[in-house]
Amino acid sequence: MTERCADLDEFFDGELEADQADAFRDHLADCERCQRVLHGRMQESVAVRVPGPHPVQAPAPSAVAPAVPMVAAMGSASRPAPAVEPAAVVPIARARSRCVRTLAYLTPLVAAAAAVPIWLLAREPGFELALTFDRAPVTERGGAAAVPRRGLAAHTGDVVRPEVHGEPHLALWVYLDEHELIVRCPEDAQCRSAGGELALELPLTTRGKYTIVALGSSEAIPAPGATLDTTLAAARTAGVRTQVKSVDVD
Repeated sequence: MTERCADLDEFFDGELEADQADAFRDHLADCERCQRVLHGRMQESVAVRVPGPHPVQAPAPSAVAPAVPMVAAMGSASRPAPAVEPAAVVPIARARSRCVRTLAYLTPLVAAAAAVPIWLLAREPGFELALTFDRAPVTERGGAAAVPRRGLAAHTGDVVRPEVHGEPHLALWVYLDEHELIVRCPEDAQCRSAGGELALELPLTTRGKYTIVALGSSEAIPAPGATLDTTLAAARTAGVRTQVKSVDVD
């Protein structure tokens, strides 16, 4: 479970800010756990919101219409007796109206719930990049006041620990501001490779945008490019699987 997974409930309830919701959608594309939980939440919501059958009971004879004298009910040839509308028509119409409104509300929710398993089946399982953080004490951040943050954001002094698994050949490359390659795993000293997993311990010492690229392949992985764009383009050409996560450090 990553730090981003904690935002699932607020994302489902629509309580995230727009930029944080976009960031969670990016996370959702790579997190099978969140996909499974979100799918279950949507199915539960559909089950709770769909109205069950409520039989409409016919009203008692006294509630249908007041007693009408026989002579008035029969009327005359020139003035027929007025028709009396049954009172049961009103609750039936209201029930139908409620059902129509409920179905209109649930249509996009049911469609979204149905789309999740198709998405899960379409994804290639196994290859996954996960991030965990060690947060530095406030005193090590230059005395700045601690500000609650959501998403892939950090402060100088924090440590990020990327881990990737799922392919015979793995690599972790980190770019600072997308144009400076600062870490290259498995070659660099702070990298660790064991049990089919490649991990990195990276202290965040400089402000900026850290982009972590995980690569996996059944064949040898080509050398990284000078910039993030050239690296991703070369990986696509070589058929190497990639996952990318960014951390903004202030």
